[in-house]
Amino acid sequence: MSSVLVAREPLQQSVTLDQYLDAIENLYNSSQFEIASRSIVSVGRYNAGRMVVITTVVGNIQVTAITYIIISNGSVWSVAYGVNSNDFEENIVIYDQSIRTLELP
Repeated sequence: MSSVLVAREPLQQSVTLDQYLDAIENLYNSSQFEIASRSIVSVGRYNAGRMVVITTVVGNIQVTAITYIIISNGSVWSVAYGVNSNDFEENIVIYDQSIRTLELP
């Protein structure tokens, strides 16, 4: 079973996408999280940060989440998809197709 989360946060100051990704990476800088990849990708008309993070949750289950970060019109938009790590590769195509449909206000 997959999950998806969409969140919007107003920016308090001017920040680049790379700076924002650096801040997220610092938050994940612990033994509980492994950043498997980080890149800048094109999502429709937006540049987006793309981060894949692996963690272990209750019951020793490994979860992989892919998060897209978009800065637009004074806000940061986060779209995250998560699934059991065993099912990640078969779902990544669906996540990549889904994010391409994103339209922000």
